[in-house]
Amino acid sequence: MQAMVARVLLPLVLGIGCAAGASSGKHPAAVGPGPQQAAAVAWPPLPAAFVSGRPATPEDVLAGRAVFATQAGGTVEASALPLDIPQYAYCAPDGALTPGIIVQAERARGMEVVGFRPLSGAPPAVTLLTSCQLLGQATPPGSLAGTSAAASP
Repeated sequence: MQAMVARVLLPLVLGIGCAAGASSGKHPAAVGPGPQQAAAVAWPPLPAAFVSGRPATPEDVLAGRAVFATQAGGTVEASALPLDIPQYAYCAPDGALTPGIIVQAERARGMEVVGFRPLSGAPPAVTLLTSCQLLGQATPPGSLAGTSAAASP
């Protein structure tokens, strides 16, 4: 079911991204500190389940390692992006910057997209890499100690 949703949702997201213009391949936000609210975020440890160095499969989605899979008729239609995965980030899948963790990054149909797990517990999202500010793999400064948030499935 989750894989089916990802296969239906990804073409929709990619279609919206195509209408807005494809990514230039250069990410405008350098790895670095996030928005001012970073001091109030309870950043959890990075998850052990993620996909890096290869495109995700429907099995990865079902196992919780990925948010989406770009396959049609068993043919992979994506390539992995050369990013450190997983990593902390602020992404704006719905227009508002949200703290979370990127668990996959791929080039699909000429666009750079990521699988993003918001710390809020909201459903995972597929979003354009250009909507994210990458924070790296070290726990961001100002994290609340001794608290936890659900970032992995």
